[in-house]
Amino acid sequence: MNGPVMSEILVPVSFGELLDKIAILQIKSERMSDPAKLENVRNELSALEKTWMAHPAAGKDIARLRADLKAVNERLWVIEDDIRIKEKAQASTTSSSVWRAACTSRTTSARASRRKSTSRWARPTSRRSRTRTTRRAARRKARPLQAVIPANAG
Repeated sequence: MNGPVMSEILVPVSFGELLDKIAILQIKSERMSDPAKLENVRNELSALEKTWMAHPAAGKDIARLRADLKAVNERLWVIEDDIRIKEKAQASTTSSSVWRAACTSRTTSARASRRKSTSRWARPTSRRSRTRTTRRAARRKARPLQAVIPANAG
């Protein structure tokens, strides 16, 4: 093992969980191209296969069941890849609408904060702060709020 040593923790798992993990690692080892990641996957796969083979249940003939499990995981792999591709494409087209929504949220939050601080329930602690609050409220009433959305976003 050339890479860092993998720390091990022994955890009781069912046969199904172990065989499922082995099937997933087999698929990863067939489809990965990154040498460092591939080495880690193969090391983990080897350790889990040794664990399985050392157990008395490994003597039973379940090759067909393992092949079926791997086929299901391969179909799931393709489905998850398709989902990732669609999410990536959707993320690039919706980034401008997300930006607009974020700006709108900030503007709404600022308005609510201002309303709260200038409401009749907000009691300034001194005459000076009361005067400032009144002046700010008068200035805000004099000019309309403008959206903070850049003209080129969209």
